[in-house]
Amino acid sequence: MPSAPKKSSKSTLSKKEVRHQIARKLEAALAEFKRSMSEKKFKARIKKASKLFSDQIPSANGHSSNGRASASGRPSASATKKAAPAPAKKAPRARKSAAH
Repeated sequence: MPSAPKKSSKSTLSKKEVRHQIARKLEAALAEFKRSMSEKKFKARIKKASKLFSDQIPSANGHSSNGRASASGRPSASATKKAAPAPAKKAPRARKSAAH
């Protein structure tokens, strides 16, 4: 027998539920842009934007956006990434002499 969908209070929404809520709100707010691109591209961009927004909501993922450890005790991915070293500069090319 299938169980009825669980109703959760606003403070205990899962990360996925928060993401879906954000996606619905973005779709409604950006409805006029939907006509300017294909349905598939629009949905993909809404999904990506909702993920970015939900990652910044502390109650949705267990940590704040300041890089501290989450409720699971592990540091967030953004806190553990190290900056890539700057690319090396090219040496100036030697000039050819004008004498033939």
